[in-house]
Amino acid sequence: MSIYSVEIYFELCCDLCMGIIHNHFDCPICETKYADTDAYHELIPSSNENYIDGDDMFSCGVCGSQFKLIDENKIELIKKGRIK
Repeated sequence: MSIYSVEIYFELCCDLCMGIIHNHFDCPICETKYADTDAYHELIPSSNENYIDGDDMFSCGVCGSQFKLIDENKIELIKKGRIK
């Protein structure tokens, strides 16, 4: 599938724990800026030593396209969603 360079934005729980609670990104398929995702956890590529199965997968909340995080700012399209 296709690989894209994107900006991923994360929301922190608080300044105390600094835990990532949600992610947004600029979707290359529907071209929505700051699109919602279904990732309510830290996105970690499978090459990272802290990777747990599924930490690298997410979907666009606008078009439903599914992606896999390859590295910090690169994603691979797994399944193209519908563009409204």
